[in-house]
Amino acid sequence: MIDEVYLYFTFSPGSTCVDQWVHERPAFQEALIRRTEMGESQYRYRGLQIDLWWQQGRGRVKGSLHSFAQGHNCGLFTFTEVKAACEQLANDLALPAESLQVYKIEIGVNLRVPSSPGPFLESLLTHKHKRFWPKEPPDDAPGPLLFYAKHADYKIKLYDKAAYHRKVIPILKNSELLRFEVRFHRIRALLRPLKLALLTLADLADPEVLLHFCNILASHWKLCKRREPKDFTGLTSRQCDLLVAGDDLDLTDYLRKSKSVGWNAKRLCELKKLQTGSQSRRPPHPFEAVFQQTLLLIQEIDVMPC
Repeated sequence: MIDEVYLYFTFSPGSTCVDQWVHERPAFQEALIRRTEMGESQYRYRGLQIDLWWQQGRGRVKGSLHSFAQGHNCGLFTFTEVKAACEQLANDLALPAESLQVYKIEIGVNLRVPSSPGPFLESLLTHKHKRFWPKEPPDDAPGPLLFYAKHADYKIKLYDKAAYHRKVIPILKNSELLRFEVRFHRIRALLRPLKLALLTLADLADPEVLLHFCNILASHWKLCKRREPKDFTGLTSRQCDLLVAGDDLDLTDYLRKSKSVGWNAKRLCELKKLQTGSQSRRPPHPFEAVFQQTLLLIQEIDVMPC
């Protein structure tokens, strides 16, 4: 459910002995990575990076909450497990969970799919009119493994997680895993729907907030447009042409620029109806059921296997 987080906290600069402050907190007992003359210290703790700026009286924790809890981030991360991880992290830092403010966060799900996610990923077109772009693949990969659509406040990412990590995580050896996530690099986009002035580690342990995260994931999943097989039953030749043209992003961009606003709105409305009709006449993609059931499993609701 929750993967990478950026947490910030403050303390009174120079009000306590640095060594004593560190000694009182379990998270800082592991090896110090570096310390500068400018009063900056950096630690690694259970996969998290912790930075302290002593003269400024502030600190930052960043890394995967999922990996902090389980040692990796390839399985389910249920509401109960998220709550326990938040409480454990606050305890290890010896700081109130309410004092750790979230500035960036990734929410997502790992989908154990029945077949390779490659064709599904390659069919991705847009998310809310933003194109999906491939990320340059690793040297040993035959093609892109990750696709993303970038917005002002967040990024949508889908990728073949098993292909990325199969060599180093044994549980993925014979599995297919599709990762879907929303990365909020500006927290304001998340605060508005949550109706919160700020988001803290304590909020991340709240089941109501986690349920809202599930709803956000479901909403963004539906907004991912893919190139799919068409059902032309009952359509005229002109409607068939328009339905096929809807997948050609270069063509639709050209039409938007070359025609009047009224013409564009009318054609887009017609295209949307044709696409909805085509979708209703064919069975859903098998990954759809996996996504819905995974959201229920995260909430610890019993479901029938896919």
